[in-house]
Amino acid sequence: MKETKPQFRFQCHASPVLWLCFILGSCLFLSLANWQLQKGLAKKSETLQQLDMKRHSIFTLDQAYDQWKQEPTSINDIKIELTGKLLSSPFILHDNRIYQGTAGYGVYAPFQLDTPLHGATTMLINLGWAMVPGYDRQAIPQLELTQETTQISVLLEHIYPDVFTLESMTETLQDQPPILRIQKIEFSSLEKELNTSLIPFVGRSTTQTTKEKLPLMTSPLQERGISVEKHFGYSAQWLIFWFISIGIFLYTQCTWYDKLQK
Repeated sequence: MKETKPQFRFQCHASPVLWLCFILGSCLFLSLANWQLQKGLAKKSETLQQLDMKRHSIFTLDQAYDQWKQEPTSINDIKIELTGKLLSSPFILHDNRIYQGTAGYGVYAPFQLDTPLHGATTMLINLGWAMVPGYDRQAIPQLELTQETTQISVLLEHIYPDVFTLESMTETLQDQPPILRIQKIEFSSLEKELNTSLIPFVGRSTTQTTKEKLPLMTSPLQERGISVEKHFGYSAQWLIFWFISIGIFLYTQCTWYDKLQK
C-alpha cells in the first residue's frame, strides 16, 4: 500500500477583535522602532556636523569660556591653541579611567597660561592614558615630558562635578617629582592642592607630550542624554518585542494539522 504523505493545513482561530489588537500592537512596536531609529540617525548626523564644525573653526580661550558659561557641554571637542608652559610638577593621575577595557589613569598636568583668563592662570591638560604598571596599585607610571612645551593644541572638555565620586581625598604617591592620585576632578580642591587658580574646564592634548607615548583620550569623560548607540538599541528592542508578539500570536491562535486525518 502506497504511503500517503501528510498534507498540513494552516488554520487561524483568532477573532476579528484579536486581529485588530494584533495589527494595532504591530503598528505601535514598528512605529516606536522607527522613531528611535530616526532619532539615532538624526543625532548621529548632528553630532558629526557639530564635531566637524568645532574642529575646523577657530576659537580663542575667551570665546570658549563665554560659551561654557552659557552651556557647559557646548565646549566639548572645541579645538584651541594654548600658549604658556606645560608643567610636570605635579603630574595628576585620575583614577579608574578605562581604556580598551583596562582600568588605568587619566594623566593630567597643569599648563601655566601666558595670559590669565578672568583671574585663572592655569588649565589642567589631559596628556593621555597610562596603565597601572604590572596591575600593582603601589607602582607608579614613569612619566616625563618630551621637552619644554610652550604651545599646545587641545580639545576642550567640561567635567561634571559628580563624575567618579569614589572618594574626595588626594594621595601623594611620590614626592620628587610630585605625583598626585585623585578619585575625582574637583577644581576647588585641586586649586588648593596646586596653589593656583584653575580654568573651570580641561583640555585633552591632541599631541604627544610625554617621552613614553600615552594613548590619547578621544572623547569627553561623560556625555549627558541618550547616546546614538542607545537610540539604535531601543529601536532593536522594539523590533524584538514585535517578533515576540508575532510568535505569541501564532502559538496561541493558530494551528497546523494534517488535513487527511480530518
